[in-house]
Amino acid sequence: MSSPIPPRTGARALGLLLVLPALVGTLITLVLPTAQTIWLSFQSGGVLREISYAGTANYAKLFGDDASWRALGLTVSLIGFPLLVALVVGPLLALALDRAGTWVRRAGRVLLSLAVVTFSPVAVATSWLRGLLPESSGLVALAQELRDPATAPGALRLIVAAATFGLVCALAVIAFLPALRGGTPRAAAVVVGVLVALAVVAAGLQTFALGQVLTGAQRATQTLAGLQYDYAFREAQFGLGAAVATLTGAVLGVLGIAATVIAVASGLRITLTRKDAPAGSSARRARPFPWQWARRPATDINRPPVMMAGRARTAPRTGSRPPTCRAAVSPRGQDGNRPRGPDRDRPRGPDRDRPPRPASRSWRPDRSERVRRRRAWRSGSPR
Repeated sequence: MSSPIPPRTGARALGLLLVLPALVGTLITLVLPTAQTIWLSFQSGGVLREISYAGTANYAKLFGDDASWRALGLTVSLIGFPLLVALVVGPLLALALDRAGTWVRRAGRVLLSLAVVTFSPVAVATSWLRGLLPESSGLVALAQELRDPATAPGALRLIVAAATFGLVCALAVIAFLPALRGGTPRAAAVVVGVLVALAVVAAGLQTFALGQVLTGAQRATQTLAGLQYDYAFREAQFGLGAAVATLTGAVLGVLGIAATVIAVASGLRITLTRKDAPAGSSARRARPFPWQWARRPATDINRPPVMMAGRARTAPRTGSRPPTCRAAVSPRGQDGNRPRGPDRDRPRGPDRDRPPRPASRSWRPDRSERVRRRRAWRSGSPR
């Protein structure tokens, strides 16, 4: 079955032209660098050595090196506490904000949004460096354990958990709050929980700034991102660095595809409902958009029209004085005589409800009569 309206070639060409800048940007910033990194992972050499094709030697070296497995284990361990916060503290706080009322919920959203936009990993790590001073005390004194390679991994886990608590909690609450509206957990909350978990794992695999600023080149606290940085920039082994980046990118790609499949398969969407709609109602109606919020004018178009001096006007509101027009008050004049003007041909008796005939163009009251009628209409008094 074909559409009755044929597609316009010009509109399709215009749409492709508007999408072209986004496609070019994606190609330059994502596709080409990814392809170049994958190709570089099969090469060996660097700045001081000639670059040559090495096949899978870089990947074999990574899988056989203890430093790579140590970095992977530390990176995975850094995800544990943020994942617990996102899946336990976030939903509970979102449920509390939902039951606290509209103003508390809005204030909570503002504060949580500020926690997200003001977070800076380098600034947070720099503030923890104050704990390395001899006179430091309190929680920041935990940073002194970073000097010992034996206690540095445990101290880094606690610092990362404390530094990212507010950020992870804010993001989790913002994600869970729409799914928990009404105070009743639904299937959407489960889907959101899975997506949040995948997002936390993906972000944790890229942890770099906190460990790099706090411990530098210490092997005991090296993450996957730190290992990639050391291979590519400190040791000038671009092949090994590209191999680490390729493996990390493959895991992130799998997580992204899984999140997309879950969101599409579950039909997850955001629906705007009315304030007076019952919680959990299946028949949801979208709220009007901001440009539809304007109130109707004082002259309501839904009021029944009444003929006023040959023109259609709106009926007065309930309780107001009715218009003093012969056509609107009675088919007969107030003095008992037959009305003049457009109603002079209206039939009486059983046929009086029949629509009146069109007014004759030859009939037209004089100027004094028109002025008197206009003044009576404005003042609302009988003529």
